[in-house]
Amino acid sequence: MAERRSGGGRPPDRRLGVMFLGAGASKAAGLPLTDELLRHIWPRAFEAGYARWETLRSAKQWKADLEAAARVLYPDGGSPEFRPVVSDFFTLLEVMERVHGGRERLPLDPGDLLKGLRAEIAQGLLATAAAQWRRASHLPHDGWFKAPQGRPAVVITSNWDTIVEQSAVRAGLNVQLSWPRTRSGNRLVDLPPKTVVVLKLHGSVDWGRGDDSCVVDVAATKSWEFDRIDTPISSAALRKHSREGDELLVRHRSYDHPVASARGVRRFDEPHMATMAAGKEAFIADLGEIWDDAYWALSRASWLDIVGYSFPADDLELRTLLRVTTRKPGQAGLASDVEVSIVNPSPDTHERARSFLGQDISSSFAGAESWNMRRRRPTKGGDTL
Repeated sequence: MAERRSGGGRPPDRRLGVMFLGAGASKAAGLPLTDELLRHIWPRAFEAGYARWETLRSAKQWKADLEAAARVLYPDGGSPEFRPVVSDFFTLLEVMERVHGGRERLPLDPGDLLKGLRAEIAQGLLATAAAQWRRASHLPHDGWFKAPQGRPAVVITSNWDTIVEQSAVRAGLNVQLSWPRTRSGNRLVDLPPKTVVVLKLHGSVDWGRGDDSCVVDVAATKSWEFDRIDTPISSAALRKHSREGDELLVRHRSYDHPVASARGVRRFDEPHMATMAAGKEAFIADLGEIWDDAYWALSRASWLDIVGYSFPADDLELRTLLRVTTRKPGQAGLASDVEVSIVNPSPDTHERARSFLGQDISSSFAGAESWNMRRRRPTKGGDTL
């Protein structure tokens, strides 16, 4: 049995600048919101303006497969132009796979459909992000990383796309996908210069299991295309790797790939992406160390800007994480030594945020694309360029 950690002791010093980015932040960079994802794969007649994602299956096959799934899962599933709410659709597929997968004469193969949807979405997001590579200086992320008032030391996100990492690299920063540690496994007290930590709590379009059939062996030719998730990333794009061959998860080098044509190509049969479903605890179990880092960093945040995140009802894990790390032990209200700001144009989002985090948060109703970070003193690890 794992040893339980005590909740007692002196609270840690809050010295980090942290940003938490939701889907709205990626939308500001030209990527789709969660509820728009199916429109690229299974559009209705009036959604013809959406780019089609059909690399794994043809548009005709996707339409047939998704309509068949909708008929099984929803009373109105057979109605023309019916489309389910994306989070509800994935939740039902996940539940059917976990509870009923493999049963005799099951009217739907949820595992195969989920695998295909993850891969198709991953390819679509990778291609869209790669198309933004040349215009990185025009994305709001570039301004956040170059902010003269002190950039964030840590960016935590629920998004799968690679816009945050590629923007940081293009801004001249080194990226760590976990908090850097010593050889003995302890976290470093301070970040190296010009380094930002990006923690992706739901996985990424360019992450996959080390035993994925697409991952080449460590000793194979061009094995440098895959690397450990905890390896520092820079714009140097060197052809080397730090793999040892026993990694549970690995990263395909997308935005830092030396060959530009490879940056928008999916390299895993099943990318490691926790779908937008209620109850993700089984899937995010493999990301436990990253969630530990997020808890550690948020508990040390002197300021926290939550940008483009709508506090959806199915994100129980993220809502709980934000609440427990923004107050002192035993207190209901916001800790006095942390400043929390919500950036979202929707008034409903601010109401939900206050119901979860308390009344002491500050609000900006600007969209992520037009919002400017407030002037602050640079925080530990948030050195300016």
